[in-house]
Amino acid sequence: ITVSASLKDADKNAVSGLRLNAEVVTVPNATLSGSWTDNKDGTYSATYTATKAGSALKASLKLADWAKASESAAYSIGAGKAAQANSTLTTDKAAYTAGDSITVSASLKDADKNAVSGLKLNAEVVTVPNALQGSVWKDNGDGTYVATYTATKAGSALKATLKLADWAKASESAAYSIGAGKAVQANSTLTTDKAAYTAGDS
Repeated sequence: ITVSASLKDADKNAVSGLRLNAEVVTVPNATLSGSWTDNKDGTYSATYTATKAGSALKASLKLADWAKASESAAYSIGAGKAAQANSTLTTDKAAYTAGDSITVSASLKDADKNAVSGLKLNAEVVTVPNALQGSVWKDNGDGTYVATYTATKAGSALKATLKLADWAKASESAAYSIGAGKAVQANSTLTTDKAAYTAGDS
């Protein structure tokens, strides 16, 4: 963010030679990079780095002898790209039985820990081993996303993963397990080792 100040006296003469800093200039949701430059013509400039997302933000300038501050026009800061280091993927339980519903939640944040919404999560970026997706991913609009899956195949030490296109590696959930469900007649069998026996055979 490039912030510029133009200072003039009561007769509109340019005023140079002042030192602008954080005590007189406030730029919400941003940090000063370096220091203010006096351009010697009544104008001053500085560069800030946007950090926290927000809207209707206004930079302000108030010199010691001013009764009130001068404000910039409003500006907004949107979240950056989701960063793997600040994003998480969780399941609602650590143990399931085949047939159970698994609620999977993702929390996506950028490098400055701002919530990142507006992304489309699907089977290409989220993997939930031994489960079938039961609902589309819902964007809650606050950087969190949720979907339900159905546990299918028994397994242990399973981990759901989330990997966006520009991430070097995936984020993993804590491990979960899926146990076998109740025996069902349709999938169960009873057999003998032969089709014919003689009395006394075992």
